[in-house]
Amino acid sequence: MFLSFIIPVYNTEDYVGICIKSLLEQDISKDEYEIICVNDGSSDGSLEVLEQFRRNHNNIIIINQKNSGVCASRNKGLDAARGEYIWFIDSDDFIQKNILSTLVKLVKDTQCERLVISHYFFEDTRDVDRDRIIENKMKVNTSWKDSVVWRSLFKKEFLTHYNLRFHYEDLVYGEDALFMYEVKRRMPKSIEFTQPIYFHRARNGSASTDITNEMERKRLLSTIHEAAIMREYYEKGGNILKVETANRFMSFLWGALFRIASLPSKEAKLMLGEIRRAKLYPYKCPEECNITRSFQPFNNQFIEKMFDKVYIKMHTTPVSYTHLTLPTT
Repeated sequence: MFLSFIIPVYNTEDYVGICIKSLLEQDISKDEYEIICVNDGSSDGSLEVLEQFRRNHNNIIIINQKNSGVCASRNKGLDAARGEYIWFIDSDDFIQKNILSTLVKLVKDTQCERLVISHYFFEDTRDVDRDRIIENKMKVNTSWKDSVVWRSLFKKEFLTHYNLRFHYEDLVYGEDALFMYEVKRRMPKSIEFTQPIYFHRARNGSASTDITNEMERKRLLSTIHEAAIMREYYEKGGNILKVETANRFMSFLWGALFRIASLPSKEAKLMLGEIRRAKLYPYKCPEECNITRSFQPFNNQFIEKMFDKVYIKMHTTPVSYTHLTLPTT
């Protein structure tokens, strides 16, 4: 079997059908690939949509579990996968039709361990014309191919050999970036297919855009945890990817500080305590860090502009974080 698609599914009944349909509109035999859908305790009609497809396609596998998060779902899919290659797909995204035969030839010709693909980015809509979607222009310092899992096909043997999994199943934010960093440290034999064939949907209510207080708290705790993990890589990892490690570490840490700066004083104090307990504050900016532009600001809010100025200064002049006064609301 050439490929295992792994799709975590949680409350995406309006989108998951579009996703699966795109995976079935392919130009290789159905027995050459499987579609593993991990239903992560969905409370909407997602499971019913999956069952409808499974009744007509024997290469679709459904795994049900209680709600455990995207990391646990992907691990569950990995354990069940039989394909030579793994492709993680988000359940509200989809891929180009009739593209798998091209990918089969690429990996056979190159024997690569990682095939990097390009993607389109589009705003949330159910009525999508794939031929009219315009390729998104990536923002400065946003290296998506090394920070999201859906932009790569991985040779399963490579992942198994290095025990590359989503080891921190409590993470709800940034888990892709951490996984991709660990992949990159192993220096897989990689090739890049520059034709965009993946369609990524910007959807309100997705894990990355949910703005409820509870989700914001979970995101912040995840970011702090990831900063601590990256600090350990930086301090104990020798010279392997030293600059990139420092950059990713600082990105996670400054991401956490940015979120804390946006909190009311009482909550900010509690979260700053979490950062102190993780031995991340104060922390001198590593000399290897060469980030000179913040990826944080998304609009014209004053706090975001101010943070960006501080961010730039802290990454061009390594100083102690004790020089930073966190603004509170």
